[in-house]
Order: sequence, then C-alpha cells, then structure tokens
Amino acid sequence: MQTWHPGLLHAVAPTSVKKFVTGSGRADKDKMLLAVYMRWQFEAPNHDVADAYTLARIPAHLDPELRLR
Repeated sequence: MQTWHPGLLHAVAPTSVKKFVTGSGRADKDKMLLAVYMRWQFEAPNHDVADAYTLARIPAHLDPELRLR
C-alpha cells in the first residue's frame, strides 16, 4: 500500500496500516472496520475503503500541519 506526503511517496506494509489503526498488525478486516469507525467516526462501506481511509490519515499523523477536512 502507498500513501502520499508532499514531495514523498511512502510504501506502507499492510501490517503497519493495521497496527496504525488497531494497535495490532495482525488485526482482521472486521476489526479494521470497527477501529476506523471508533477512531475517526468514519463508516467505511467495505474493507478496501477502510484501508484507503487509514492510508489517507497517515500523512497527517506524520505531519500534524496536514489535516483532512
């Protein structure tokens, strides 16, 4: 998986995406959906959207001046 940060392209391992949102790199897809909702109140319609939404949140975590609206 990849996420974008101004001027940089980051490759992010699926286990890192899972760990970022759930605290565990071994979380299953249903735990990912729940964690995305609990953390950001975003109700992803499917697992792929939950992954993409999490990837979109990572740059703001790396640089707090970046904010999703």
